[in-house]
Amino acid sequence: MTILKINPDNPETELLQQAANIIINGGVIGYPTETIYGLGADALNKIAVEKIYNLKGREKNKPILILAENIKQVKQLTASFPEAAEILAKELWPGPLTMVFQAAENLSNLLTGDNRTIGIRISDNKICQELLKLCGVPITSTSANISGRLNPVSAVEVESTFGNKLDLIIDGGQNHSRTPSSVVSVLAGSVDVIREGAIPAIKIKKIIERNKMKNSNKFVILFVCSGNACRSPMAEGILKKKLYPLFSDNIKIHSAGTLGIANHPATPNAISVAKEKGVDITGHTSKGITESIVEEADIIFVMADIHRKFLINHFPDFAQKVHLLTNFALEKNEQQNETVKDPIGENLKFYRQVINHIENEIDRIVPELKSLIENKLQ
Repeated sequence: MTILKINPDNPETELLQQAANIIINGGVIGYPTETIYGLGADALNKIAVEKIYNLKGREKNKPILILAENIKQVKQLTASFPEAAEILAKELWPGPLTMVFQAAENLSNLLTGDNRTIGIRISDNKICQELLKLCGVPITSTSANISGRLNPVSAVEVESTFGNKLDLIIDGGQNHSRTPSSVVSVLAGSVDVIREGAIPAIKIKKIIERNKMKNSNKFVILFVCSGNACRSPMAEGILKKKLYPLFSDNIKIHSAGTLGIANHPATPNAISVAKEKGVDITGHTSKGITESIVEEADIIFVMADIHRKFLINHFPDFAQKVHLLTNFALEKNEQQNETVKDPIGENLKFYRQVINHIENEIDRIVPELKSLIENKLQ
């Protein structure tokens, strides 16, 4: 077993490549993080993850935390990336905060446990950052100890526990604290502190509360369709073009889908016809509807009555916010309950018809929306 001494402030890439090769080939290493020393293996390799459980004597119904290189990789590992996660990631990643998400379908139960959840963080430790780049895969980040024993803060402690059972140990110097990362759940769109660690729970809660206060001074508009891949992102983009220049930072316009599909881009045809309207939705990623998203919105526009019924059935306390786009701002006798047709699977011509329909409806309702926004922001 090799102990590899690495400069924690300026990691030597050529040396770290040795550790990365071990991980890529299914091995297990000990390595420093921004908190304590961990056991690292390819998180997507079931055999390697099983080695971690056996080394630690850990019960297999207890999920293992993992490190990701960046937000893109996190989203590949999760079924959804709720707004609460975006808020915390913006302020606390990279850093010693682990967030628990609903796991992506392709992840092994060894990582997720029976609850199908996954704990992930992005580390601010330079050795970790460079190692993840070299590996190209997320790696396990469970503490390098026997389950229930003292968290290790040096390569010497890791070696005394595991010896030759590990393929390599990275010596990145002595860590100053045995406190692990803080762990929060963002499963329900809200934030629940599971374990208070390196980041105090009160700091996490203050970040969320501060964001709520910030959004309370905004007018929030939400568009909802089924998969959040064509109709609602097209509507979102068109309305942003028309209202953002007028209200700047005082409004928020976004979209979600009733099917709960997460992290998918807008369809190519939706991107194409939106571009024809001078709207860029290439950066859109889908998200499923949650109670926190519904609660935050001042007004919700749906594309079809099926979406209206879904929201009212699941979130009855907020039913008064939900409006069929084609009915809004019309007298009762003028309403026809017209559906904005779903263009999924259709050709470009059909998509043009749909986005024209959406734009016509938005042009019609903009005066009423302006009035509602101005009333709230007074």
